[in-house]
Amino acid sequence: MKKLLLSALMLLSAVIVDKAYAQTPTASNLTVAPETSTSTLYKWYTMESTNDGDANRRHLFLLYDTSHDPALYTVLLTNGSVDGVNLTSGGESIPDKYLWRLEQADGGVYLVNKASDLRITVPSSATNSNNTKLTMTEAGVVWSMDSPSGNTANQYCFNYTACSTTPAYMNAMGSDQSYGVTIYSAGQQRASGWFFYKAYEEVVTEKTATPVLTLASGSGIQKGITEIPVSCATEGAIIYYTVDGTEPTESSEQAPNGIITIDAIAYDYETVVTVKAVAKAEGKDMSSVVTVTYTVKDAYGLFCTPAATSTGNKRAQSKGEILNPVGVVDGSTLVFTPSGSSSSQAWSNSDDMVRVEPGATFDLKVTYGLGGWNSLSIYQMKSSSDYTLIYGAYEGSWVSGGSTATLFTNINNANDAATADASAGTATFPITIPDDLSEGDLVVVRFINHGGESISTPCATGVGELNYCDYVFYVEAPQPVIPTEDKEVTVSESETGDA
Repeated sequence: MKKLLLSALMLLSAVIVDKAYAQTPTASNLTVAPETSTSTLYKWYTMESTNDGDANRRHLFLLYDTSHDPALYTVLLTNGSVDGVNLTSGGESIPDKYLWRLEQADGGVYLVNKASDLRITVPSSATNSNNTKLTMTEAGVVWSMDSPSGNTANQYCFNYTACSTTPAYMNAMGSDQSYGVTIYSAGQQRASGWFFYKAYEEVVTEKTATPVLTLASGSGIQKGITEIPVSCATEGAIIYYTVDGTEPTESSEQAPNGIITIDAIAYDYETVVTVKAVAKAEGKDMSSVVTVTYTVKDAYGLFCTPAATSTGNKRAQSKGEILNPVGVVDGSTLVFTPSGSSSSQAWSNSDDMVRVEPGATFDLKVTYGLGGWNSLSIYQMKSSSDYTLIYGAYEGSWVSGGSTATLFTNINNANDAATADASAGTATFPITIPDDLSEGDLVVVRFINHGGESISTPCATGVGELNYCDYVFYVEAPQPVIPTEDKEVTVSESETGDA
C-alpha cells in the first residue's frame, strides 16, 4: 500500500512539475493559428518560444540578424517589446528581422524571414541531439508543422522529417549556446514549441525576374566596344542598365535585343567597370538589381593565367629563339630572354609581340636549366577557352624516375616533331600559326612546367608546383606579293666586244 501511495505521489509530483513549466505566452490573448502566405499575399508573424522553464529561456523571440553570432537566434524580451516596439500587438513598425511567414512547400512549409528573404535551413551535419545551430539559405528546408495534443492553444512545433534522426523539432537553445536555434528530439511542450503573433498582411505584386548576364562578373573586357548578352526569364520584360555603378531605373539605358553595350575606348587598362541591370515587365514589380564588374584589359590580358599552390624544383626558361621563320613579319624580335626564377616564373613577351601572318611556320627553340625534375606541357591558345595541347605532356624525373636529363630524353622519345639536347638543356618545337585568324588576333604558345600532377588546361589552378612562359604572336594581314616584272634586254654588238 505504501509503495502504491509513493508511486502516486511521484506521478503527481511529475504532473505538478510539468504544470510549472506550462506554456505561458507573453500575450496569450494575441496568439494566433498561423496561415501560409500566397504569392500575392504575405502574412507576417513574430514567433516566441513556448519554453517557460528556466528564467533565462522564457519569452524568447526568434530573429535573424547577421551582425550577431549566430545570425539565427532568439532574444529574451520579458515584456515582448524591443526599442519601444511591441512584438505581440502587430503593426508595420516591427523590425523586419523579427518577422516570419510560412511558405507552402511539398510536404510542409518553409519558414521565411522578411529582412533577408531567406529560409531556415538545417546543416547536413545536424542530428536531433548534437546541438548543431541552424542557418538561413535561399533553398531552406521543409518543416512539418503540427500542434501536439495537450499543448497550449496556438502552440506549434516544426519537425524536420528529412533529418537522419527523427523527430527533429526546431528548438530554441539557452544562453550557454548563445541563444541559437537547433533541432531536438523532444521538448514539444517547451523549447521546441512556438507561439505566433500576427504582425500584418502585405499585398505583393509579382516581381519581374532578375536579369542574367552571360559574361561572368570579374571577367576582362577589351579596350573598345564590348557587347554582353543579357536575358530575363519574365516574358516581355524590358531590361535597363547602367555602366557607371549607379542604380538603374526606367529612365536608364535599355538593352535592345538583349545586348548591354560597354564603350571602354576611353578607359585606362585595369579600370574596373561596374554594370548594374534591372528588368521590368508590365503588371509586375521591378526586378532585383544584378551587379557585375569587369576589368578593362589589353588583348593579352584577356587570356587566363595558370597558378600554382607552392614552389619547387622546377626548371626556368632562360632563352627562346625563333628559327627558320616563314610568314614572320620582318622586324619582329626573334630572340627572347625570359625573366623569373624557377619557383615562380610567369613571363611573356606581350610588350614585344612577334608579328606573324596567318599560317606562319617556324621552330621555337627554348633553353632550360639542366637541373629540375618537372614535366612539361605546351599549349597553343587562341583564347582562354579555345586552345590545343600541341606538345606533351613530357614527363620529368619526378614521374618517370632517372636523372634531370629524363625530360629531354622523353621529348626525343615522343612520337612528335620535337627534338631535345640534354647536354645543352634545349628543346626545339616546330610551330604553325592557324590560318583561320584575322588581323589583330593573338596566338599564345604557352610552356607550362609542372610537377607530377597532370594538367588538362593552360588555365590550370590549384596545381602543386607550376611556372610558365608565354610567347605571344600578333596576327597581321598577309603581306602582298609584288610580282617581278620580266623585261626584254637587247644587247648591242658594241657591248659584246670581239669574239
